[in-house]
Amino acid sequence: MPAVELQNLWKDFHSVPAVCGIHLSVQEGELLALLGPSGCGKTTTLRTVAGFEVPTAGEIRIRGKTVSGPGHFVPPEARNVGMVFQSYAVWPHMTVEANVAYPLKLRGVPPAERRERTRRVLELVQLPGLEFRFPHQLSGGQQQRVALARALNMEPAVLLLDEPLSNLDAQLRKEMRLEIKALQRRLGITILYVTHDQEEALTMADRIAVMGSGVIHQVAPPEEVFEEPADRFVAEFMGCTTFLPCEVAGVNRVRLLLGEEAPTVSCPLPSGVSGRGVLGIRAQEAHLIRDGSEALTGRVTLRTYRGGSFEVRVQVGKHVIPLITTTPLREGDTVQFALGPVRFFPDVSCAIPGEVPQATVM
Repeated sequence: MPAVELQNLWKDFHSVPAVCGIHLSVQEGELLALLGPSGCGKTTTLRTVAGFEVPTAGEIRIRGKTVSGPGHFVPPEARNVGMVFQSYAVWPHMTVEANVAYPLKLRGVPPAERRERTRRVLELVQLPGLEFRFPHQLSGGQQQRVALARALNMEPAVLLLDEPLSNLDAQLRKEMRLEIKALQRRLGITILYVTHDQEEALTMADRIAVMGSGVIHQVAPPEEVFEEPADRFVAEFMGCTTFLPCEVAGVNRVRLLLGEEAPTVSCPLPSGVSGRGVLGIRAQEAHLIRDGSEALTGRVTLRTYRGGSFEVRVQVGKHVIPLITTTPLREGDTVQFALGPVRFFPDVSCAIPGEVPQATVM
């Protein structure tokens, strides 16, 4: 039985749809990342699961129990879910111990049991010895651990995390990713995790649901979302920085349409596909070569240093293609390069933000 099920979920704000008929299941013990750009509906989706928003239509089930549906709505406090907000939302006038113990106090748990459970959960999030500090005496990472401990102390059926690391510095974000993932593995808890950070989703999630303009484009393990994006929207969001016009030129061959140059390159193609489309390319996958039947030739127009490597922009006809290399090229150099792994997207499925078909990928 899934821990969370969303069936044909819709949410409108003043007749403007924010979530458009999505279907999604989160399995027991799974960390599923809901990934997408700002304004795509991912936080709204999370808030409907928590009970902070009432869906316009559709059904939500938690461990098989319907908590939202036609004529039925279970309030947030009765859903047995824990939520950690982007802003931490720890009470500044309470100590760490009081913050973490507060949900148990509301449930009428006896003081001795509250103290023991709070002590155990503070050890889990590596905050022992800080019980009597106030939030202003803690670092940002410690405050986020307090918010996480408070949610875990409820022993929720599902833990909901809404951009929980976005207020931390880059190094601390990396450390907290590993801590949350290790904690989730150790406790076997179910987590629905909202983020706009691709690296965060790739490193933490068991599966990723990529969302755009209120619909889910793809749900798959991180490797599949990255290597086999379902459409152009997913490819672009997962790091394909360049899309070159092309046309199918045979079995697993496409012809690039770059003005005067029209080289053909190898590309895996679905059976029976034909016509024009685009190739999605990541800068780190293009590479310099001396010669070759699929080599492209262009002129370096810009070079930036990345620490151990260079990112260069190469002009080919009217198109600019980025690539990353350790070769210290200079602006104005003429280079030959190959595109590496490429992904073909037919014209009909070239969805971009703001032009997303109202369909759901399960």
